Amino acid sequence: MNWEEALQLLTEHIVEGLHLDPEANYKIIREIPPYQCRNYNNEMGFRIQVGEKSLINVPLSMLEAVFNSSVLNENTYNRDVFAQLYPHEIRNKPCYVHSVGKLFSNARVMEQDSREYNINL
Repeated sequence: MNWEEALQLLTEHIVEGLHLDPEANYKIIREIPPYQCRNYNNEMGFRIQVGEKSLINVPLSMLEAVFNSSVLNENTYNRDVFAQLYPHEIRNKPCYVHSVGKLFSNARVMEQDSREYNINL
């Protein structure tokens, strides 16, 4: 799978109101592209509710970088992949790791295997 195919699956399967983790109270999609992520130069992306009053922005460029780094990491996404790319985000909101992983798994781009996500080839 390449990034263009992954992006197509993300836009097809991720909708507003989707609970990325049905067993959790949060990780709910509140906005989808063309939502503009203000803290990322208004790039298009997703807005995810991760707490009662807490939201994170996930721009498409972040998803592309994570996807491409995961390909280089033997098609595996995990905390280390995210931390190398976005150390500031992981320090401030560690929930980014699994929010991004759940975005990919709900879009059928990756499958979760414990604390890692593997790209569907």
